[in-house]
Order: sequence, then structure tokens, then C-alpha cells
Amino acid sequence: MRMKTGMEQAVYTLLILVRLPKRTSLPAEPLSERLGVSPSYLKKLMQKLVHAGLVHSTPGIRGGFSLAKQPEDVTVYDIYVAVEGCQSLYLNQGVSSHLFADEKTCSSHESCALEILMKDAENAWTDVLKTETLASLQEKVTNTYPQHKLLALETWIHEQINGGTAQ
Repeated sequence: MRMKTGMEQAVYTLLILVRLPKRTSLPAEPLSERLGVSPSYLKKLMQKLVHAGLVHSTPGIRGGFSLAKQPEDVTVYDIYVAVEGCQSLYLNQGVSSHLFADEKTCSSHESCALEILMKDAENAWTDVLKTETLASLQEKVTNTYPQHKLLALETWIHEQINGGTAQ
């Protein structure tokens, strides 16, 4: 199982937006530079987050992006669904019906053993993602990274919202 890189970029973008002072926003350009991703790609990713109601988009010269919800109200699963969609990770191709050559086993109305296992695994995985929020991830970031790196990020954010250009 492999997620697209957009999931990681979305989570870290939201972790930056968590740190914004109230009633401020960050444009896509400095966010893309800070994350090392294409500005056009980040704008497309941000539109997914806006469409999902996780991010506000403010137009204009002082516009940009900000969180639309409180960090404790945004789960990692919410972000995943916004970026990846909510389709199942497993798609039953009907191989078992060919393997057993029995119309009664794993027909289109029944689930095969592998499909049941994969649904159980996917449910367990989504349950974990639903328990983690932006607030809990932010706490982990604060407890994991050295204080000087967090301070450097805070300084960069304030420079960006005040019209500076931090690199």
C-alpha cells in the first residue's frame, strides 16, 4: 500500500497553518518554497483541502490559506479523504471465482476471504487515522523537534505574513 506524496505535503502544510496567528493566511508560493514542491502542484492540493472544508482560501494581494477548522477537529483521516478520496484500497478482481470454479463461492453477491481480510485491515487502518488529529500531530512535532528549529519556523511564518521573504 502506498499513498501519493500529496498526503504528506497536505499534512505538513496544515501543520504550518496551525501555527498561523488568528485572521492571517499564507500564500501558496512561500508554502511551496518551504516544502520544496511545485507552486502549481501545491495550489491544486490546497484546492482539494479547500473543497473538503479543511482550509479557507482568501483571494487578493494579502490573501492565502488558513485553517477552516480547529486543529482538534481535523483528523488525519479527513486529510487522507480530501487528498486521496474515499475509494477502497482493495478492488476484488474476481480471481477466487475462477480459482474455485464454483458459482456459489465468491459470487458477485458474496465476499471472498481475501476481500474480507482487506476490508478488516482497511477498517483498522482508517480507525487509527481517525484517532489522530492536527492538534495531536502538532503536539508530537513540538515534542520531537529541537526548540531552535520550531523557533525558526515561527520566525519564517511571521516574516511571510508581514510581507517578508524568508528563505
